[in-house]
Amino acid sequence: MEQSLREDRPHPQVLRFTLDDPSTRNALGIGIRAALVDGLQRAAADAECRVVILAAIGPVFASGSDIRVLAASTPEDVMRPELRAVWSALLDFPKPLVIALNGHALGGGLELALTGDIILAARGIRLGSPEPKLGIMPGGGATQRLVRYLGWHRAMQVLLTAEPVTAETALAWGLIAEICDAAELPSRALKVAEGMAALPPLALAAIKRVARDGAALPLRDGLALEAEAFVGVFRTADRQEGLSAFLDKRLPRFKGE
Repeated sequence: MEQSLREDRPHPQVLRFTLDDPSTRNALGIGIRAALVDGLQRAAADAECRVVILAAIGPVFASGSDIRVLAASTPEDVMRPELRAVWSALLDFPKPLVIALNGHALGGGLELALTGDIILAARGIRLGSPEPKLGIMPGGGATQRLVRYLGWHRAMQVLLTAEPVTAETALAWGLIAEICDAAELPSRALKVAEGMAALPPLALAAIKRVARDGAALPLRDGLALEAEAFVGVFRTADRQEGLSAFLDKRLPRFKGE
């Protein structure tokens, strides 16, 4: 794995990937993108892994492309499939993804954070989309995700002013789930991940898939998608285990079956 992307397993069912290249502000170069794609593919195929945490080292969570590389790039360069693959891998990742924002999330770093299912942030960080200040625009999903997550006017405030917002504002807007002290962020992210790892993985995967795919559908079609998935989950052994455990007043042991 790329040296600037570390991997560990802080819990038997939780994989954690950590961006660790503070000298470049954790820039999303081609190497780190390829490593992320590889890591996500392995995590998706790993039956023991139920949740992934994406964290970072340094004052910046991630900063998008290296500006020096970007300045020398052609339009063809920035559309290379190997650069774009990370966004598809994140969109298609089937398991819960927790983002732990230890530092500022700007440009591509914000776009990376927005791919998470639950975003936790350290107090005092900022999130923003400063691309217009460089004469460009977002290219990793910010124009699409921010409108969906925030509504038109708040999304336009972030995108068109190119000014960052504080973690506190992002929390009030519903863009992130929680704020905590920076020193507590790793343990808090792990606690959230552990809680989801104890739940039935097939049910969580179905919830994520239906919520993601249904968001692009008319309500009636989304409800039909949910009903179909509900029946599928109801057929699982985990459903029987969950209901039996509740009736027996014991903790369930979900096996992903």
